[in-house]
This record gives sequence, structure tokens and C-alpha cells, in this order.
Amino acid sequence: MSSPATTPVIIGVGEVLQRVDDPTVAEHAIGLMAAAARAAAADAGATRALDTLDAVAVVSTLTWRYGDPARLVAADLGIAPGRLIVTTPGGNSPQSLVNEASRRIVAGELDSILCVGGEAFRTRMRARRGEVTLDWPKVPAETLAAEPPETWGKDLTMNSPHETELGLMMPVQVYPMFETAIRAARGVSPAEHLADIAQLWSRFSAVAATNPNAWIRTAMSPDDIITTSDRNRMVGAPYTKVMNSNNDVDMAAAVIVCSAQHAESLGVPRDRWVF
Repeated sequence: MSSPATTPVIIGVGEVLQRVDDPTVAEHAIGLMAAAARAAAADAGATRALDTLDAVAVVSTLTWRYGDPARLVAADLGIAPGRLIVTTPGGNSPQSLVNEASRRIVAGELDSILCVGGEAFRTRMRARRGEVTLDWPKVPAETLAAEPPETWGKDLTMNSPHETELGLMMPVQVYPMFETAIRAARGVSPAEHLADIAQLWSRFSAVAATNPNAWIRTAMSPDDIITTSDRNRMVGAPYTKVMNSNNDVDMAAAVIVCSAQHAESLGVPRDRWVF
């Protein structure tokens, strides 16, 4: 059965991580993202996947103010796509980027997009602690003024006036409130709810233990998850440290999204498409 020409499909994904202790030789986020993009093209089995991109779209970075990270990723890859894009900040941005890329492919606006994100926060913090000056690139101000990247997404007001008035500003305050509301809606006790989410996190860790691109590859039991210790402090009840996202990493990931027609032109087998 054939697919409409503008049906969006994922044809390749790539992940990289870096564990380099010396910040003077560690790769920064642009290099990690470019490596993830090459891995995605290799995953697609399409040597022209990067050369034929219409756009490079980068999740807004926290590690370094590159100015236009998509321009730098494209330069590292040696390509010149017609459009360079950066998202607005937010934890929703990676998924929202794939959604928006797919929407624009359906509309016929774009045919092939590299969606990529990466951070080198671990290296940045090691450099700061060691008082090492990093010579990482930034797009010149005059280039940004003349050719700014597109921005996808909207700046979000993260707190309502009521929350602001009560001083509820930080994730460590808000997410435990979400969790408490979920528990109350389920009609279970705090102990029962904690046992359930500990089981969930334990299953996550079991998957990570078999993934060479996971930062922490240790399978943890539910008791390991919820038991506090010097290495697993309570961050915001019911979340211990290992239940929180970890930004002290050097990692990147990339997804190549294109139309079904473009996937066919690249010779990517249909059984490799992810709709």
C-alpha cells in the first residue's frame, strides 16, 4: 500500500555520549550534535540524507550561548540547508520540534529536516571548577543581525499569577505538587503511590542498563530508588535524586524526519520508516 507523498516519517536516529574528564580536549555540544546527526544518517542507511536536508533545527541549548547553533551544526556537517532553526527553551522542546517538523512536511513546506539537540554541561561545569577558559564558538553578532535563525515555538509563561504570588516558581516545588495531585486522583495512600512509582523508575533503569547510550547503566530495585542515602538524597518528596532528570551530562541525539516521497528517493527501505 502506498503512502501519500507528504506523509512524515522518521528514517534515522542517532545518539552519542561523551565521558571525557579533561575539558580542554572534550567536544562541545555542536560537535556532539553533529556526531549524532551522522549516526542518524548511518542508521537510515542513506549516504545523501544529510546533503539533501531542507532544514537543520536545533533544540535550544543551555550549555553555551552559540547564537545560532543550527548554523554551526550545519557547518560541522559541511552542508548548507536552506533553513536554520532553533527552538524556544523548554522541556517540551524536543518532542514539540518533531511535531512541528512533521506538520510542516504534511503541509508541503519542507521535505527533510534534521531535528537535533545536545548539551555538554558536564564539561562546562568541570571547566568552571578547574578555572579553565573554554574557546567554544559563537556566531558573530553581525551575522546574527543579518541572518538570524528561525525560531520555532512560543515563549511560555511557566507560572500562573497565583503560583507566583505563593512563591511557587521552581520545578522542585511544582513537580511534587503534580505528583501529589496524581496520587490524590488515584485515591491511594502516599506509601502505595511511592511503591508504584518506584516500580516504574526501576523498570526505566532496567532498560537503561542495556542501553550503551544511557548515562547511568545501573539497574536499580524499587528499594534502591526510594531509599535515601548520601548518594541518593531527597530532592522534593516523593522524588529522590535518582528519580530526577540529570543535566550533568555530555549527550546529544538526532532524528531525521522527511516525507515518504523523500524517503523513497533516498532509497530508505520502507520497513525502516517510523510513521
